[in-house]
Amino acid sequence: MSKLDKIDKWLAIVLLAFQIGHTSGFGLKLGVNFPSMSYSDKDLDDYSSKIYGKGSYELFGEYALFSSLSVRPGIKFITRGQHIKEDGFSYKLDAKYAEFTLPLVFTFQTSSVQPYLLGGPMFGIAWGGNVSYDFNGKSYKIKINESNLRSYAFGVYLGAGLKYPLSIKEFAIVPGFEAGYHLGSSNTFNSKELSGKANALNAEGPDISGYDISGSRKNRGLELGITLSIPLSNFKKGN
Repeated sequence: MSKLDKIDKWLAIVLLAFQIGHTSGFGLKLGVNFPSMSYSDKDLDDYSSKIYGKGSYELFGEYALFSSLSVRPGIKFITRGQHIKEDGFSYKLDAKYAEFTLPLVFTFQTSSVQPYLLGGPMFGIAWGGNVSYDFNGKSYKIKINESNLRSYAFGVYLGAGLKYPLSIKEFAIVPGFEAGYHLGSSNTFNSKELSGKANALNAEGPDISGYDISGSRKNRGLELGITLSIPLSNFKKGN
């Protein structure tokens, strides 16, 4: 490699670092999630899910890769599950997840409002919540970590939003709005449920020890939120 090539290489690195210093930052997203579930078993999928909302929040960092492309790792605290109410019974699954997200963000560079698209994988751990079931006047309830729900889940998050960079007394902030959809890819039924060895709360009689389930159950959810980012350039010397 010639000296000129080395200079070009280091110049590119310096320019990238300069660019990252001006476009990277950290932020918070506050929102609401409308959870549901998808079943491969048509009989289970035919049950109508109640539309309801649950609050969520996410802490994230955003790191520029190129002028319009960045990566936004984050940790999100969100409730996933399903509420079903049919004649004679009611079923509520509210699983609280801590989700680690890693979406890529493509921002359309405009002078004022900046639209963006994002998408990427996530990994979630169910750490709390409850499952409740009411049938024929009898009620059952169990904590998530004592239930038969699989304790982890994988998925993909796809979304779009708007950012509005502005400055308050030379301090830059970037408020925005985001809408996205969570597409779970892993089965939230655990091995006991699929093998018929699960503990059924509503099972009665000495010969009933569990229940059989076939197919898969995957998390879904529409997410809406407001975001607020703070660019790291605010903390550079000389600002």
